[in-house]
Amino acid sequence: MFGSWACAGSLSKLGWFRSHVSQWPDKKLMVFCVGASPANNPEIRQFLEKNFQTPDMEGVEAFYCPGGFRYESMPLPSRLMMKMFTKALGAKKDKTEAEQEMLKMVSSSYDISDRKYIAPILERLQGQCAAEEMTTKERKPCGM
Repeated sequence: MFGSWACAGSLSKLGWFRSHVSQWPDKKLMVFCVGASPANNPEIRQFLEKNFQTPDMEGVEAFYCPGGFRYESMPLPSRLMMKMFTKALGAKKDKTEAEQEMLKMVSSSYDISDRKYIAPILERLQGQCAAEEMTTKERKPCGM
């Protein structure tokens, strides 16, 4: 299981994970990421496909969990970047509906996290643990 955060169409430390996938040929691999976009944003599907539907990531299951962000906790460079982004987006003429929604969301801190978004991850992990137990003579904790 590898977890990271998504930002601007990329996944932090994905290069590291990608470089290690071949070292775990007999393992079930899963990735989860947390980002600021709502779960129903169509760009999330495109993001996951772009990053995980490649030959080197074959068999890796990917999950997205909406989270949000807090300007108060961001490092100064990130806050400045977001301020420039919101200013540029706000100045754009003829904004699409999606851009208007984005501007509304990133104009201030917000939290759209919910425990329901981890349910599919937990279900998959529980299923994996059960499958491992059935194939092991000793009863030991999953992943050991």
